[in-house]
Amino acid sequence: EDTPITLHTNEIVSIKNLECGSITKGGDIILGIVKVFGSSLQMHTYDDGITRTSNIECLEGAIGKSKTYLYASDILYHVITNTKIIHIGKSVFWDYDGCIENILGSNNNKA
Repeated sequence: EDTPITLHTNEIVSIKNLECGSITKGGDIILGIVKVFGSSLQMHTYDDGITRTSNIECLEGAIGKSKTYLYASDILYHVITNTKIIHIGKSVFWDYDGCIENILGSNNNKA
């Protein structure tokens, strides 16, 4: 919920405070915000400081070692973008739809 997202205006907002129509510094337009019940999910925090479940694939950027633990919060946040990816810091990740398509093996898009 506190993952920092840099907007095209260089303003930094937490992922939980993003609004539809926001544009990230990487040019991704936020089309939707997804809230998922997250308690008791296995989470990983990587050297880049970003916490995510194992199905959130980092497409670009340094990942480093992870620390695994059970998530204690009730809500996880994810986004849907116009590009199927989201730029977070120096890394690039699939958006919510991109992750699902990747899991299903139907993601023909290249990030």
